[in-house]
Amino acid sequence: MKENEIDTEEKLLELYIEELKAVPPVEEFLRKEWMQKASNGDQEARKRLAESYLLQTLHLAAKYRGQGVGLADLIQEANVGLMEAIDKETVTEVNILTSVEEALKRVVEEERKETKIGEQLADRLNMLSDTAKELAKRYGKEPTIEELADYLHITVEEVQSDMKLSLDVLSVKNS
Repeated sequence: MKENEIDTEEKLLELYIEELKAVPPVEEFLRKEWMQKASNGDQEARKRLAESYLLQTLHLAAKYRGQGVGLADLIQEANVGLMEAIDKETVTEVNILTSVEEALKRVVEEERKETKIGEQLADRLNMLSDTAKELAKRYGKEPTIEELADYLHITVEEVQSDMKLSLDVLSVKNS
């Protein structure tokens, strides 16, 4: 993330926190009453209950900072988890907090998987490039797709696909 993006995210976070501070704290007995009403389908109770947990979901989201997902995305996912819990038939504090935590863990895990896939793809493209350079030195000419495929023990289609991806990556970098 670039420095100006971080500054913007921090400013937005500050504004969001200020908005949440304007939401008055809720007595526990009132929250429990809203949970009961929300469980019975009361939309106003669901709305008030959601508002009453926003600051808590923010704090939970902040615990997941530094794990590859931006804070704004973490807050969004935490709030989605909150809304999913409040929309269930049985609304309890345990269900709400569990749903928020699960949403946060899920988004962090998805980001880890995407990062790993990206790293594996980069490794594969680097290997293709290195092999092409090595074979060019060895043969004194650019290797054919068939020679690359044979040397790497992969199909011609895989080499073509990797070469296309490599070109796509280069065009995105140069845009």
